Amino acid sequence: MSMPNPQTDIACFIGEVRHRRLRPVVHHFSYRSFFFRLDAGLLDSALSAQALQPTSPEQATAQSSADAEPHKNVRASGAFWPLFGLNRPALISMHAKDHGSGKPGESLSAWLMTLLSEHGVPRPASVRLLAYPRVLGYQFKPVSFWLCDDENGDCVAMVAEVHNTFSGRHAYVLSAQSLEKTQAGASIGEGSNRKLRDGQTLSTSKCFTVSPFCTISGLYRFRFYNQQNRSLSRIEYHDEQGLLLAGRALARRQILGEVGHGKVAAVRPDGGAAGFRVAAARLGQRSTEGILGVDRGSTVERILDRALDGDDGGGKRPDVFGQFGAEPR
Repeated sequence: MSMPNPQTDIACFIGEVRHRRLRPVVHHFSYRSFFFRLDAGLLDSALSAQALQPTSPEQATAQSSADAEPHKNVRASGAFWPLFGLNRPALISMHAKDHGSGKPGESLSAWLMTLLSEHGVPRPASVRLLAYPRVLGYQFKPVSFWLCDDENGDCVAMVAEVHNTFSGRHAYVLSAQSLEKTQAGASIGEGSNRKLRDGQTLSTSKCFTVSPFCTISGLYRFRFYNQQNRSLSRIEYHDEQGLLLAGRALARRQILGEVGHGKVAAVRPDGGAAGFRVAAARLGQRSTEGILGVDRGSTVERILDRALDGDDGGGKRPDVFGQFGAEPR
């Protein structure tokens, strides 16, 4: 196969993750982190855009035979990419076996297509994965997101793949059926409009153990802003008493193909000490906040927080990208 294109197939996002617990006492913390968004076909070729195109039965048989194995030993070009691996050991790597059902012999494509079909989601035209990578073989994947788009590039579903500390896995399918009702009683996406848009609130009942300090009850609320160069997400957990936990990630895309190893400033995905932390001096004249474009005191940062943490008073979230464009500063 051809080498992955860092401009289109693989993207690294560097930013900040914040967590907040509201009861029994308010507690919150934040840390720098990073994650990748990549074409799912790089992990399982049956999830490539070409493989997902409608085919005749004869073509499907030939394609399934060719795509029986996930890609192995794939390297991307550029100064950074020799240290990045797909389905192979590397300093930073992504592996098909780290995702999906975890059942022996079940491929990512079989798992995902079955899951979508069971929830009435049409076959997507492209699939991307938003997830933490392994660093030096260490993996930390509390939640990963599968972004399923139609032939026009519109999102028809998102799959939240949750892992717990007991090696358990569960997938929540978020589609138009997950959209919360507005005050008028309607939800965008009802009927023939099955597309999801940035800023919508999607909810689903909790049915999987994540923390031993929370019961298997209540619901999750998700909100996303997924753009080419920005990634924002918020997850809330509500129990019988209301909002208990909230977590959010705000990150900006780092064009890895345009920088050297010493200029990729990041920390281990779980916020721990160095995996490959780089001294600030090696970032040149720009601060980490300047590279990320998320200065804590900036107007943009305050509006992003407002978009993720609340509404504009009228039941709608502000259109962050409509106000600031794809590259707010």
